[in-house]
Amino acid sequence: MTTYDRLMEKWKIEGELIGIQKGKLEGKVEGKAEIVLSLFDEGFETPRIAKIVKMREEEVVNILKEKGRLK
Repeated sequence: MTTYDRLMEKWKIEGELIGIQKGKLEGKVEGKAEIVLSLFDEGFETPRIAKIVKMREEEVVNILKEKGRLK
């Protein structure tokens, strides 16, 4: 195996690992977004939602705006 081949294999593995990590992070964010929406639909206010899901209130508001719950 040439040095080029070894480098390509290394970069391929690193790329796959980065993709897996990115996917896990996106899954966590999407999961929190679902919880934010559910809590909001149940009548919780944004400061309380932020505390429950351990996010900044601005992030909660952004999720609610993105999903059409707030304008």
